[in-house]
Amino acid sequence: MKIFTREELRTLTAAAQAPCVSIYLPTHRLPTENQQDRTRLKNLIRQAQESLLTYGLRPAAAESLLEPATNLLRTISFWKDKRDGLALFISPGMFRQYQLPTAFEPLVVVAGRNTCLFGRGNQKKHSGGRIGNSGHRRRKDQRPKAC
Repeated sequence: MKIFTREELRTLTAAAQAPCVSIYLPTHRLPTENQQDRTRLKNLIRQAQESLLTYGLRPAAAESLLEPATNLLRTISFWKDKRDGLALFISPGMFRQYQLPTAFEPLVVVAGRNTCLFGRGNQKKHSGGRIGNSGHRRRKDQRPKAC
């Protein structure tokens, strides 16, 4: 898994093709709590798939785009040694995953660009972008920002 650097930020903002899917979720450091993290990710992937259909993708194309994230559910080694948060960025031809020392509220955003929440005071406050609401409402000044 990559460390998030300025170069990675440039990669995320550079040539991402739409649609871009950004998924954030809190994770647990203890292996005994990993199952709940997998379940949460599975639900967020399902939410992303529904959002992609709303965005205009066909079901097979949405499933194909999300396949790298879906594969993480079955990768046991991926769930070992977690940090406090996980961020996934998916677009045609790109998949990035980052373990972060910050816990985020579960969030799915499907948009024309990746949505970055790093360093903006958005942790534990966000609950949905264009699509993908985890049940919370937020003020207008708390919108996720594109990378």
